[in-house]
Amino acid sequence: MLLHPHTKIIGIDTGNPYIGLVDIYKNEKFVTVAKDFPNHAVFVKGPSAQFPTSVINNDAIHVYYNEHGHVIGAELMKNRILNSSINFRYRDLNLFPDNLHNLTYTMKVNGISYVKSDYGVYIEDLGLKYYCSNFNDVLNCEIDAVYVAFT
Repeated sequence: MLLHPHTKIIGIDTGNPYIGLVDIYKNEKFVTVAKDFPNHAVFVKGPSAQFPTSVINNDAIHVYYNEHGHVIGAELMKNRILNSSINFRYRDLNLFPDNLHNLTYTMKVNGISYVKSDYGVYIEDLGLKYYCSNFNDVLNCEIDAVYVAFT
């Protein structure tokens, strides 16, 4: 899968050999996402959720929508992504390295800034928010998930 920051993720496997790979775009309609993925499921994140969340790609990707049912972001679950032999890249950069330290090193070397948070790092230029369940200040934690914001 390739990231086009704030706009789309391209090359997502639908699990359907007749459809193949598709893209998920900013403002794409819920019905299009549901149509593209044969094992599409939904859940409601909580009482304040504006629209159900899509679960696609064998639970590896959650797609979020605004109140009108248009895509606003996607969350990629690293352990599920790796189990299905999918990679996630921006240009030639691996966006799912072994740990957060390797990710931030790659960003720094390539002139891409990041900010630490209480649970991971935020890379504003790419619209990425990383989460580590065992986050620490030296960033040697494994990446659990990344939220891709289409803003």
